[in-house]
Amino acid sequence: MPWTGLNCWIHGLSFHRIQVTSADAAVAYVEHNLARLGLCGSDSLHATELCEGKINYVYCVCCRPQTQVHGNRAEETVCFVLKYAPPYVKSMGEGNLSLDQGRLGVEAAAMARVHALCPQHCPRLMLHDAPAFVIIQEYLSSHIKLTMAIHR
Repeated sequence: MPWTGLNCWIHGLSFHRIQVTSADAAVAYVEHNLARLGLCGSDSLHATELCEGKINYVYCVCCRPQTQVHGNRAEETVCFVLKYAPPYVKSMGEGNLSLDQGRLGVEAAAMARVHALCPQHCPRLMLHDAPAFVIIQEYLSSHIKLTMAIHR
């Protein structure tokens, strides 16, 4: 697997400590979790790191699954945002400023609650993988990013 990490054994169960710190690792993570995301496969899957992530690694991941439209094959692009919370502040670099990875669980819970109250203004939480410190959320392409609005 392209992501880096440490294999561990707990009570006879094997798991992989995932670190999604590159666009390639984001693609590998999504490929490994296509079924959990409700995607059956993809002809094309790519990720781009978003510059807004100062604390977490943030990627826009897009895939073009094959769909059937009135008997014809058509491509429909699906995009979403993947966030990985490392055990440090990303912009400070590893080992400089430790930060609890559990912060992403708080963000996931808050996002799910706010989306339930006003779905037109908050992205839908698609996946919260607590052991991997990863969330995947709906990509709202029509919305203006807060950082861009502040700098206007």
